[in-house]
Amino acid sequence: MRVTAPPRRLKSYVIAVTVTVVLFFHKWLYCFVIVVHCFITWNLRSTNFVGSGDDGFSLDLQDVPLPPEVDFTALGNARSIVKRVEKEGNTTNPVATEEYEKAVQFIAETEKMLAWGPVTRKEDMIIPPIIHHIVINMKTEVPETWVAAREACMQLHPDWTFMYWDDQRAVDFIRKEHGWFLETWQSYKYPIQKADSLRYLVLYTYGGTYLDMDLQCRRPLDAFRKFPFVAPAAHPVGISNGFMMTAPAHPFIEQLIQNLQLFNRWFISSYPTVMFSTGCMYVSSHHAIASDRQDLKVLGGENNRLSGRVTTPLFTHWGASSWHQGDARVFKVLGNIVKAIPIFGTETKDENSPEVAGPSIPSTSDTLNEGTTTPSTTPSVQSTPEPTSPFTMVIPITTAHRSSGTLARDETMVLISEKVAIV
Repeated sequence: MRVTAPPRRLKSYVIAVTVTVVLFFHKWLYCFVIVVHCFITWNLRSTNFVGSGDDGFSLDLQDVPLPPEVDFTALGNARSIVKRVEKEGNTTNPVATEEYEKAVQFIAETEKMLAWGPVTRKEDMIIPPIIHHIVINMKTEVPETWVAAREACMQLHPDWTFMYWDDQRAVDFIRKEHGWFLETWQSYKYPIQKADSLRYLVLYTYGGTYLDMDLQCRRPLDAFRKFPFVAPAAHPVGISNGFMMTAPAHPFIEQLIQNLQLFNRWFISSYPTVMFSTGCMYVSSHHAIASDRQDLKVLGGENNRLSGRVTTPLFTHWGASSWHQGDARVFKVLGNIVKAIPIFGTETKDENSPEVAGPSIPSTSDTLNEGTTTPSTTPSVQSTPEPTSPFTMVIPITTAHRSSGTLARDETMVLISEKVAIV
């Protein structure tokens, strides 16, 4: 004879199990609910896009065309000539004077060609002129695209400070400025989690701009410095953390830092664990519940989407995604299903968008103007001036550095210490 539990007892069992699960997993459930909330409500609420309101920009930078081609090596040589002549004061030498004038003209024409956005007075610029690059736990040869991307950013921002963060500098910085977080940072399973969390810490402490190493600047970013915070939109929901600009000690960045330990949990597999604990969905989820959400500028539009290998009005994104593992494919498929849901919109992509040709700019690395080449006495951009920050190590480039997985170029060396921590 079968004996079944009375309905009342079964109900008690269900309640007991539910209470037990909630007690033991309430923090995990809370974090998961925050992420789901972002997915559901993102497109149902207003977002403060660049160009909305009276901020001086067109919506989604629709009036900014794709960038023209620029020889960044030639631009660097021109800046070196100007710097050398001004330092030496060699204005009586006709050859040096002619060389100097052509370099100044080339720089001016290039900057004019790349100019965009409203003019902002320096006293109105809230975000400091700093660019942060982070690479964690890399032991392979540094890709040439990263070298070129970094060099382009330096040439377009000659007066900015560049701060490069490797494993040791990260540990030293966190121990000094955010000691409470060091144990959590070192406990992260994936290098990308360390890189993600580190970018929030350095942005909170110093402010400035964070760029993924696979983002090549194609125009200067000064126009955005009047905003307290700027980040590009992601798809189908949220914002990206591969490019972020912020003022120091910004409340939203503080919110991200304060919740890192709470969200340091395992979310079924590696891909969602990274995305939900420190990555784009972590940032997006907190953006969705931020009290100052309407003060956070979002660069929207498909023309500005940093997804895959693409050129936007401001960047070329080489699309490294080097932290993705096997489960990323599964979630890519799920993502395509989500994108088909009307509430999230659909994604269109033109992979054959031509780049805009600019005015006559030298096509070779040593040409300033047509028919005029840089003389052999021109100082190399690989000279070694004083470091611009305590996180910049001056060291000449050698073959050993490149083969050992370190990046040495221009006046600085980036120490790159398994998997590359690049979104």
